[in-house]
Amino acid sequence: MNGLFGMFLKELRTTFFTAAGWVTLAIGSLLLAIIFITLCLLPGGPATLQPLLKLAAWVLMLVAPAFAMRAFSEERRQGTWELLLSSPSGPGTIVVGKFLALLVQLGLLGIPIVVCGLVLESYGRPDWGEIGCGLLGLLLAGSAWLALGMLASTLTESQLVSYLLALFTSLVVVLCARMLPGLVDPAWSTLLFGVDPTRRADDFAIGLLDTANVAYFLAVTVGLLLLTRLGASGLAAGRATRSGMLRGGILELLGVVVLVAAAVGLFDQDRLRHTFDLT
Repeated sequence: MNGLFGMFLKELRTTFFTAAGWVTLAIGSLLLAIIFITLCLLPGGPATLQPLLKLAAWVLMLVAPAFAMRAFSEERRQGTWELLLSSPSGPGTIVVGKFLALLVQLGLLGIPIVVCGLVLESYGRPDWGEIGCGLLGLLLAGSAWLALGMLASTLTESQLVSYLLALFTSLVVVLCARMLPGLVDPAWSTLLFGVDPTRRADDFAIGLLDTANVAYFLAVTVGLLLLTRLGASGLAAGRATRSGMLRGGILELLGVVVLVAAAVGLFDQDRLRHTFDLT
């Protein structure tokens, strides 16, 4: 626990003692403010943050990889990765500590959304149950995108390449999930719809808490963190022994993918799926 807490504090200090973290927060807050003024703060319009909460998922898709892109890339570029490994903390502790710190940083983007709700409160009566559910959905979706950004960061020493890799992967998943259902057999359409994280985040934005969506984001986040730990373990092993780990790494990769798919499919079943209207 001491190693985990130390890694958590180290990652927080690394981000907030540099301009990168503040710039990323400022850009995300600016985008949220523009969406709020353009789509929510309308004369005679309904007092709701639904448009902001729905588009905030896309903002997180852009911003979350920017938080996570330096998680391992910067350590390798500065030559501090070997020093970090010399501590008692193992790769798993390092991954979890970094993830928790990044999650706190990303959670700060919830403050502008709450401020927008307070501004709307002075003109109408927004549904705070809907807003709270939307914030929970954004936290879950942001966690998945952070984990994806961390995984990309283990694959390259370049922060820019890490960011683009995570962003491109997210866009490919979303676009395929939205475009392919009309081109494939209807039996596969439901599966493709369920893969889209933005569609699942939209349910939270309207105040609908669906246990299947919660399970989806948790399973994807845990799966990506396990793959990140696998990548970090490969870095720890060094280039000399990494080839010997290739077969085991592929098996672990397939195992994680199967487990995530099984968990998502299981909780999508009607018998285990429950919905709650928080509005």
